[in-house]
Amino acid sequence: MKPASTAAIQSAAGIAGCGCVMMAGIPLVVVVMIATILSNPLTLLRVCAPNDTSGSGGSGAVQARAEGGNPGSIPSNYYKLYKKAASEWNLPWTALAAIGWVETRHGTAKDANGNPAQGVLSGQNFAGAGGPMQFLQSTFDVAKVDGDGDGEFSRYQPADAIYSAAKLLKLHIMPGVGEKALKARILTQQELAYSIHRYNPTEDHSYQRNVLSVKAAYDKKYDVMEPNYASSDCSSFSGLSFGSRSFGERIAYAAALSAIREPGKPEPPRTKEQDKSFKAIDYSWGGGSWNGPDHGICCSPGGQDGRKFWGFDCSGFVVHTVYQASGKKIKLPRTTQRMVRSNLGVRVPRDQLIPGDLLFFGVGEATHVAVFYGNFRGRLWMVEALRPGTKVMFSEFGGRRNFITGYRVKPPPGLADAPGQYRAMPSGAADIGAGAM
Repeated sequence: MKPASTAAIQSAAGIAGCGCVMMAGIPLVVVVMIATILSNPLTLLRVCAPNDTSGSGGSGAVQARAEGGNPGSIPSNYYKLYKKAASEWNLPWTALAAIGWVETRHGTAKDANGNPAQGVLSGQNFAGAGGPMQFLQSTFDVAKVDGDGDGEFSRYQPADAIYSAAKLLKLHIMPGVGEKALKARILTQQELAYSIHRYNPTEDHSYQRNVLSVKAAYDKKYDVMEPNYASSDCSSFSGLSFGSRSFGERIAYAAALSAIREPGKPEPPRTKEQDKSFKAIDYSWGGGSWNGPDHGICCSPGGQDGRKFWGFDCSGFVVHTVYQASGKKIKLPRTTQRMVRSNLGVRVPRDQLIPGDLLFFGVGEATHVAVFYGNFRGRLWMVEALRPGTKVMFSEFGGRRNFITGYRVKPPPGLADAPGQYRAMPSGAADIGAGAM
């Protein structure tokens, strides 16, 4: 979908290539327009969707339109958020779901190469919009809602984005009104249709018609599919939100998702909703493979007692993490000794480590492997399955003894590294923790 291109509208907003939200079209709002258009920033709220109505699919454009009202299934985590946000803001949940589908296919839109589209999970599209509901940062800053209650606001966080979209639909009709009054007001069908147009004001109203068509389809029938994040048993990272991260960052991110949450350590990049269904993964010697945790035996060699124990050992955890981060293209050797000798990566010294590098430990021979996470609050961290009686967790790397070498897995074909992927990480590297990756 192309943003509105009328020169006068762009000039009024002071931007180029992004549709401006202007106050017109509904008698209720016209009364307010003249008094507020010059003084109230909400009169210039704008949201640019990444879809390209020309079909040309410009750089970074998301092809997520659902012409004819034929939307796809809704991931269960998004379905719950649409319902909760709509209930709180007194809106039809299918209106939010329709916007989510048209904008980014509920956060699952892909580019021509099958990777997450630019501007959905990270970065921005050609018009500067980002996140599953495609907010400009300036618009999000005005309409932002902390949907997941974590005290932070992000247009890329599905709960924040969906709740903020609900608020924005009300603000289009009642600019400058407090949240209590916004939530109480029930929009008429005409007002809702107008507000949807304001969400992305294409000159021919094609965006409005498209969203309303999808809404009508969802009003009649909809399917709920598996969530687009890690499954509750952690055996699959379906739909993992890698975004445009470099390959090393993808590995570190995937590893961090499996870690337990502990005070003073980096925060696993999971939402509160994901945490509720998260199942901590035990250490299990011999446990785990490329496909996920499985049943090993309870203890390390010399101490087995015959029990079967579901989980990962150190190398099982690492091979699964790299397999998922590579889009299931790289299968590292299953054992630590074979892994460090394989030709699927290159060794790197300690002073050149970057997030996602593998860390090998031992005396003479590698007997343990972990994933380097990076600098968090001035200390270096890794993610590992360490020993019997522990869970997959964050551990400090700085003080760990018997480090042998770092190992950087080569990216698979078609997965380009970000610039600088192979540069050394200085000792004072930037903090990447707490979901910032």
